[in-house]
Amino acid sequence: MDVNPFEEMFRSNTCSHLFCKDCVGKYVAAKIQENIAMVKCPDMDCNAALEPQFCRSIVPGEVFDRWENVLCESMVIASQKFYCPFKDCSAMLVDDGESDVVRSECPVCHRLFCAQGKVVWHAGISCG
Repeated sequence: MDVNPFEEMFRSNTCSHLFCKDCVGKYVAAKIQENIAMVKCPDMDCNAALEPQFCRSIVPGEVFDRWENVLCESMVIASQKFYCPFKDCSAMLVDDGESDVVRSECPVCHRLFCAQGKVVWHAGISCG
């Protein structure tokens, strides 16, 4: 609620509300921390979504990268999405359903897992 020079203000391209760049940057970072993909204008009466490309200059790079990841994950149909079974990895993976894969390798941690049971690889034990 401070009075700031115009050059320190942020205006979204989707609405006409003005906010302090620093405050909007912190607001976006908090929403991304909560895994919210569609970040709305901070004005309580506005439903306009902030577009990531217009916020790039006001949020730290790691927050922007996380926002892109959250947006990508939100686009994947839940039934196709699963996570690497190794707790120290947990990379999001997508089952494209094109073939019956049994043994697979995580593209991030490069460890083997059972694609049918979505568990750590278990040689010699069948999934049923």
